[in-house]
Amino acid sequence: APAAPELLNRKARFLLEQGKETEAIGFWEQSLSSDPLQGSIHLLLGELAEKRGDMEAAASRFRTAAAAGEPDAHYLLARLAAAQGDWDHVRVELEQWQESASNTSPYREAATRLSAEARRRYLLLRGSILALVLFLIGLPALWWIRQRTAQTLRDLLDGAPECWHDAARILSGLRHEVLKHN
Repeated sequence: APAAPELLNRKARFLLEQGKETEAIGFWEQSLSSDPLQGSIHLLLGELAEKRGDMEAAASRFRTAAAAGEPDAHYLLARLAAAQGDWDHVRVELEQWQESASNTSPYREAATRLSAEARRRYLLLRGSILALVLFLIGLPALWWIRQRTAQTLRDLLDGAPECWHDAARILSGLRHEVLKHN
């Protein structure tokens, strides 16, 4: 009957409110077997699986809910990806969520915070890569420039002959300290 999934869903909610989660899940599964395109039920079952700690089942349910047109499933998939550290997937899912989510979504604030965190991590990663590239390119470049522009002590002293006496005194002191401590 067309009303059967709705009745099964009400019975399952009633059982869940009584604390009989396993029986409620059984009724929801029956409801889904007669009408598999119930995105909200897949979303609810995914949240229950997430509470139990079964992240694979939760992700599968959220993907099914997203395929059924449930926009909040994209946020929940992004949240699971963030827990696993997959920030590229977080950004993709949040973009899909923003395209289809309504202004009354209960996840709007949490999605905004998660989006800001994903953006911060993305910028931090880009900055770190840029710093590493600059270091790896800059260090050899600085060494090359130093080798090309370096002058010997004799060239420097020929340019300033009045410093010969001071340079000899300093080098003699350095030589003395090296010999004394070696």
